[in-house]
Amino acid sequence: MLEDRYRADERAPAAGADLDAALAAYRAAAGATGDDALRHQVGILLTHRYERGGDAGDLAEAVRLLRAGVAAADDPVVRGRRLADLGYALARGRPEHGAVDAWRAACDALSEAVALLPPVTRPATGR
Repeated sequence: MLEDRYRADERAPAAGADLDAALAAYRAAAGATGDDALRHQVGILLTHRYERGGDAGDLAEAVRLLRAGVAAADDPVVRGRRLADLGYALARGRPEHGAVDAWRAACDALSEAVALLPPVTRPATGR
């Protein structure tokens, strides 16, 4: 899958093309199905593209889609995961683009995510 190829080596010269192709495929699928999970995934990929290229429009669209994904989540664990994704995207903001408010919103989203997500259990190491 293109997204997996992109994630395997985000710094590879072809990674940007893989990311753009993955975005186009997810956008088409989300548009055809209206699936909230697919639109949420588009938001995640836009966050990655923002990190790669710095286009503030990508981040703004990502935050809009991720907020919609949070609003559509009925299951607490799904909502928690989506809040974590939203918090991550909000934390990517830059000071010249009103990032202080975004960072506060990121803290709020991440705090709510922690409250909703089940605790991580680690296997015993035998020590």
